[in-house]
Amino acid sequence: FVGVQADNRCSPDTTCAVAGAAVVMIELVDGETASQMVVDVPPNREVAFSSLGFDGSVLRVSPESHSEREILAEDYVMTIMLSVPSGGGNGDTAEPEPPYRQQNTLAPIENVRVNIAESSPVQVFVMVSSVLPSECAKFDRIEVERADSSQINLTVWNLVPAPDETVACTAIYGITENTVALGTGS
Repeated sequence: FVGVQADNRCSPDTTCAVAGAAVVMIELVDGETASQMVVDVPPNREVAFSSLGFDGSVLRVSPESHSEREILAEDYVMTIMLSVPSGGGNGDTAEPEPPYRQQNTLAPIENVRVNIAESSPVQVFVMVSSVLPSECAKFDRIEVERADSSQINLTVWNLVPAPDETVACTAIYGITENTVALGTGS
């Protein structure tokens, strides 16, 4: 549980037209691979997510909001349930290697959104929605390069079958969403 980016939940002592949600940042680490995601958690509802071969649910964000009390960042507690999907068995969460060679290719970008966490120090996150142009394409990684103090370049890579491989792939257009933590705003 990295932190709460925003808390727009309706407190029980008020009447709201919209229930709102707590926007939380979760980071999963499996060996040297890390994945961060932003999850909107409405009051009194579980929210499912999956990443790095794990299935999870955010069960609760505590404490409840209150109209007369600010919740400090260190007071938030998130309750989650995390499991390896069936078939993972021995804790190996990696997908099996396909029976063909793969190569990296640049991923088409669908959308990019920058979020600035309300924390001290301020933290900056970039949410990247990229395209998986077929069922054989898999998201691989996002490379971050700091060109200078005012420019950061993100390069998004997919893994696809190598050009000389004969592979039947259904042309199912998919989107994958990934979050990159860029650190503090300073």
